[in-house]
Amino acid sequence: MIEKEFVALYETYSEFLFHYIGKLVNYQDDLAEELTQETFYQIFISFDRFRGECDIKTWMCQIAKNTCYRQFRKNKRLKCMSDLSDFTDVLECLEKSPEDIFVQKEQRNKLIQLIMQLKPKYRDLLLMYYFDELSIREIANQMRITENDVKVVLHRGKKTLKKKLGSITL
Repeated sequence: MIEKEFVALYETYSEFLFHYIGKLVNYQDDLAEELTQETFYQIFISFDRFRGECDIKTWMCQIAKNTCYRQFRKNKRLKCMSDLSDFTDVLECLEKSPEDIFVQKEQRNKLIQLIMQLKPKYRDLLLMYYFDELSIREIANQMRITENDVKVVLHRGKKTLKKKLGSITL
């Protein structure tokens, strides 16, 4: 890859990938920064293998996800998406009582725990769609399935999640 192309790629997508990775590592900024740099290193050394079959952003997200998972396997103490206790929006905090904020955090934590108990296919697609805010097309490209298959799996995942939610009290 030519240096100018790589610099342009970095400038365009570094903030996006930092936030994407941040979600995967529970918003641990130091770790997210380290993994973002490792992701760009992997992008640099493997760019000649990019065939253009999907959007460059989708391809880079897949490398980022693989980089994170490799790190999780190396360090078993890291947990992927297990505790999102700081997920509450600051504006919401100002408008709600401490009790309401606590209840909302507990509900979100239970929801995340339920999502993490789903089959990997359901879990991954739900996380990509709702937390990573990827489009149906981007998910289809990343997962190498059709857009219709993404819609079906999302529907089934939501249905399964609703059943699990119905069996517990939030």
